[in-house]
Amino acid sequence: MKSSIPNLLTLSNLLSGCIAIVLIFEHHLEWASIAVLVGMVFDFFDGLVARALKVQGPLGKELDSLADIVTFGVVPGLMIFKLLQMSVTSIPSDSSLAEFLPYLGFIITLGAAFRLAKFNVLPSQDDFIGLPTPANAILIVSLPLIMAYQGSDAMNTLILNPAWLIGLAILSVVLMNLPIRIMSMKFSGSNWKELSPQIILVVLSVVFLITLKFAALPLIVFTHILISLVKFYPR
Repeated sequence: MKSSIPNLLTLSNLLSGCIAIVLIFEHHLEWASIAVLVGMVFDFFDGLVARALKVQGPLGKELDSLADIVTFGVVPGLMIFKLLQMSVTSIPSDSSLAEFLPYLGFIITLGAAFRLAKFNVLPSQDDFIGLPTPANAILIVSLPLIMAYQGSDAMNTLILNPAWLIGLAILSVVLMNLPIRIMSMKFSGSNWKELSPQIILVVLSVVFLITLKFAALPLIVFTHILISLVKFYPR
């Protein structure tokens, strides 16, 4: 029975992603973003609970990847699709570019699927190779939240710039599949030297969230990458 608890949490992550998809189609992008963040909470605790109960297994790993591809792959791709649709209003509606451009958002979905497939065939590891799909999803879902709750005309114009959105989509694919080590947040070390990078990231994240609110989300992701580079690739 206890082996079912992590799987129920993983399925809750998947359900969050399904709800996010419906919300995007209903044009509630900010609520879809919140659904993804809720999915991240379930995604964090399913592994934590599985390790605590000592019920880790291949089924849980496969189920986790299936849930992740929906919540952190399909949803971010669809989110950029919708934002690109909103951003091409300046292009004549009869232009083929206006119809084609939004579909470029789905390169995020393809990049996430490729990244998750590589993760599944690699040996078990304490850290990640490439940016994890949940962290990448934060980059994308932060945009509607910033627009809805902190956006100004200038900020919204920047976010809805087609070139910027396509550049962000390409960057996210590169980051997910770049062969660099990204530290996990499992807090598995036993001393300050081993745990200090994670503790520093948590402290900075809290400071960023208090001061910048939703605008802190992409900054937290890039800080995670920077601390990882300092930790694993010192000069």
